[in-house]
Amino acid sequence: MAFIIVYLILAVVCAVIGSEMAKSRNRDAAAWALVCALLPLLGIIALAVAGSANAQAPYAPTTRNEQPLQFSPVELEVESKKYDEGKWLALLDVDDDIADAVKAIEGYGGSYIDEFAEKYLALADKNYLQPLKAKIIAKAMKDHESKMARKKQDELARDDEANTIYFEYLEKLKRNYGIDPDYHSKVLSVERYSGAAKAFRNGVEVQFEDGTFALKGGFLMRRFNTRAELDLWK
Repeated sequence: MAFIIVYLILAVVCAVIGSEMAKSRNRDAAAWALVCALLPLLGIIALAVAGSANAQAPYAPTTRNEQPLQFSPVELEVESKKYDEGKWLALLDVDDDIADAVKAIEGYGGSYIDEFAEKYLALADKNYLQPLKAKIIAKAMKDHESKMARKKQDELARDDEANTIYFEYLEKLKRNYGIDPDYHSKVLSVERYSGAAKAFRNGVEVQFEDGTFALKGGFLMRRFNTRAELDLWK
């Protein structure tokens, strides 16, 4: 009985000592108090040998040696004119010939007016007004012709793709005795697709004998129950 009383007193004392030692070593005070109470002397020795735990610093957005992030307002860069705009506007206001030349050029776009203003102010000689206007207009017309030629080439390329899909599909029908190889339905008519669905812009529109329709373009295809359903799909 006396042994149990002594053990309990020793356990309480060691638990208190272990708790304080654990706190000073950045360790779990409650856990070590329990260890020292169950193993009075061994717990104290183990805690002393374990030493201090590294304390985990709390998260902070900045430290003493760091500066907070600073944001400066974003400034949009506006392309400035390559000529004295104030002087140019004054010339337009007082010189009708220059104003008439600008009116003749403005239909081709603002970039040509800027080019005309830049070169005229550099020359600073009215004798060059008409030749310069004619040169700028000739350049604008040439640029327009080049643009239209590129557009025409793009259209021809699209037409070539559409023709390829169209004739390849007709060849498949011929080999399959008029039966669509994908939907296995009898084809009533085939025509180049000209609707609003971009995915099938260069494809074909197929009408089947059962009254349904399909769009086919390259590797894409879609079937519709009615003409109205096809026309509404984009």
